[in-house]
This record gives sequence, C-alpha cells and structure tokens, in this order.
Amino acid sequence: MTTVPGVHLEFAEPARPASVARTDVAAFVGVSPHGPAFAAVPVDDPAALAETGTLGDTVKAFFDNGGRRCWVVRVPEPDGLLDGLGALETVDEVSLVAVPDVHWRPPRIPATSPLPQPPPDPCRPGPPGPSASLVRPARITPLTEAEALAVQRRLVGDCERRGDRVALLDPPPGLDVDEVLVWRGRFDTSYASLYHPWVRVPEPSGRTRLVAPSGFAAGVCARVDRASGVHTAPANRELSWAVGLGGEVGDAEQAVLDPAGVNCLRALPGRGIRIYGARTLATDPAWRHLPVRRWFVAVERAAAVASRQFAFQPADFVRRQLLTVVLTGLLEEQWRRGALAGATPEEAFFVRCDTGDDRLLATVGVAVVRPAEFLIFRIGRVEGELTIREEAP
Repeated sequence: MTTVPGVHLEFAEPARPASVARTDVAAFVGVSPHGPAFAAVPVDDPAALAETGTLGDTVKAFFDNGGRRCWVVRVPEPDGLLDGLGALETVDEVSLVAVPDVHWRPPRIPATSPLPQPPPDPCRPGPPGPSASLVRPARITPLTEAEALAVQRRLVGDCERRGDRVALLDPPPGLDVDEVLVWRGRFDTSYASLYHPWVRVPEPSGRTRLVAPSGFAAGVCARVDRASGVHTAPANRELSWAVGLGGEVGDAEQAVLDPAGVNCLRALPGRGIRIYGARTLATDPAWRHLPVRRWFVAVERAAAVASRQFAFQPADFVRRQLLTVVLTGLLEEQWRRGALAGATPEEAFFVRCDTGDDRLLATVGVAVVRPAEFLIFRIGRVEGELTIREEAP
C-alpha cells in the first residue's frame, strides 16, 4: 500500500463468472472378470476397453449413440454391485449413472466334452489318468428380484443425496405393461428415469441378443446435451446399433406407460427405433420432465462452484452485488440458449440477495421452458457453509 498523500483507488478482485460444466459424462457399474475391480476407470475410446458381456454392450451402446466419455466400475460378481457404486463417490464429473448388470443372467453355455484321452502307453509307468467327464462352466449367482431392487434404490439414493447426477434404470427384461408398472411404482424420485423395453442388437452369427436400454438412453442424453443443451429432451432420436426390441410397444401401451413416467422405446415404421419419452419417476408434476431435473442439477452445480469464491468473505453490500452479478450472468446465458421461458430476462428469472447473521443468501427464481412456471431454489452461505435448497413453486 502506498504512503504518498493523496487520493488512491484500490480495486477489488472481480467476481469469477459461473459456467455450466459438461453434462454428457456417464458412469456404468457392471460385472466383469477383466480389469481392476471396484475401481472407477475413465473411458474415452470404447475400443480400448476390450470389454464383453452386459457391461461391454452398455458401453458400446453409449458410444454408438453419441457418448464420448464415461467411467466404468467392474465388479467380479453381481453381489458386488453395491460396493461398486461406492467407487463413484470420488468422481465428480459424472451426471448419468446406470447399473445394467443388476438384472444380469448367466449366458447359456452348454456343457462340453473334454478332449479324447490318448491310447494307453505301455512304456509309461503309473496308473491311468482319471476318467473323462463333462466340463461345465463356472457359475455366478445372479441377484434375486429383491436384491436387484435394493441396488437400484441405493443408486437412486446416491443420486438424491449428491444432487449432481441422475440414475437411468432398467426394468427386468421381458415384462409386460402391468409388470413394468409394478416395477415403476417402487420409485418416486425426480433423480431417476426408467426405460422399457430392452433392445435387440445383432450378433456375428446373424442372431440377436437383448441389451439393457440404459446405455442407449445415456448415449442419447450425451448427444442431445452437446447438440442443443441439457434443457432439451433426450427423446425422439433414432438409436444406432439397435435392430429390434424385446417387446412391442404401440400407442395403446404407451398411453398407459407414459403418464406413469415410463420412457418407452418404439419401433416406428420408416423412422427406426427411438426413445419416445423423457420423464422422471417423480409423482410431483413440477419435476416429471427429465430435462427440467437435469437442467437444475447442472445450474445448481454451476452456481455452487461459482459461489465458493464468497466463502468466508464479509456478508456486505459489495458481496451481495457480486453474487447477484455472477448468478444473473449464469441465468442470462441459459436464457439465451433457450432453457428459460420469457421474452426478456426479467420474465425468465429473478435473483435476490440478502444478508444477516453471517449469512449471504441468494433467492433465485426461474421459469423453465417446461413446465412454464417459477421453480425456486435458494443458494447461500450459512455459518461459512454453502447450502442449496429447492422450494415448491
């Protein structure tokens, strides 16, 4: 600081602007005998993964449909899936999570006969070797329905607790409409989506096999996020690699499943196979649209990161103005991208900052494109800690 008499100007450090981080990174937890177990491994090139089985199919579906980066957690057996979810706790860039192997079933590998024994050698001492018997593949025990449900509930609970990612759930394969509704009825959350039916993919032999739909859904989400933003519905995009479905879903079936929050996959004449829904599993109408929940996840994360610069600073007028500028800039950018309704920024959102008792609190209201009404979340510092709380409109 200068000691020369006179008038001197001292400029405070400007507030760092807020920006939305990428939302197209997925994570998959699955059964595999390869690679490190219970460790999250980043994958940017599916060819380098060299994975087979359900996990390999899911990763291929993700990349074939628009994904560019994911994390993979391998577990040796299905009963390790719960522990595998814990490996994602330290991976912050993930915004979509799926556990396709929760419904894993062992492949139908027939028992094979061993190689024929050579004729006895009279010059070789010792008794003859053991008699030949059928060689059967090692068996891995799949999860029961209750165990599979427990894994999915743990996944959903993790997403709700963290508030920075959404679960993509698979129902068991081969369910009819009533059975899918029963499975869907076990969840009430805006942090998860359910996709039905499973997808048929080609095999080199000319046959097809069923693959969980969550990998396809994650790829479509990633593709749409990069093309037009996380606020856009990840639906009505033709699926790559898919040649059929595990069950027929027509207008009558979708008329039942769609209002219940089940996202249907449809085989449409001349348009290919498409995901024809973008709903969450929430019963609250304000949160029934997947892009609404995912947009809030992305914006709340961006607001939280940008607001950390005000931690442990005086809760005065200057800090209120700086926080208002940061949040306003973030929301104006989202309005220009079409994520918010309203002809002007004033119609699309508001930001109000207040202080008191060591608190720096910002109340933010946004008119999301769908539903076109104000949803409220509060972001602020209370006793040195950053808090975010959503409120009903």
